Amino acid sequence: MYCAGGGILLSRYTAHVIYNKSLEIPLIPIDDVYLGMCLAKAGLVPGSHIGMRTVGVNVKSAKVDSFDPCFYRELLMVHRFVPYQILIMWKAIQDPHLNCGQKHSISVGH
Repeated sequence: MYCAGGGILLSRYTAHVIYNKSLEIPLIPIDDVYLGMCLAKAGLVPGSHIGMRTVGVNVKSAKVDSFDPCFYRELLMVHRFVPYQILIMWKAIQDPHLNCGQKHSISVGH
């Protein structure tokens, strides 16, 4: 069992435990596998979190823009973007005028 290399989220306690166990395990150059080895040695099991998307966001409609910032604003980590896209998305999700999930109506004047 290993952690996906796209990103990890862990507590200070877990980081401390992993560090201590890493002193007993020979270093290998595959970070996600090595982290899994340290977790196994500590008796810990990696889990998933809904806010961590190590393979991007799966948009199930061809009609919906998968680059819409509303898909990303509540997530903690997404492994998908190249550096310039990260900057664009960060600015988009920080926009105070970004409206997600709100329906807009069109009024017809007489």
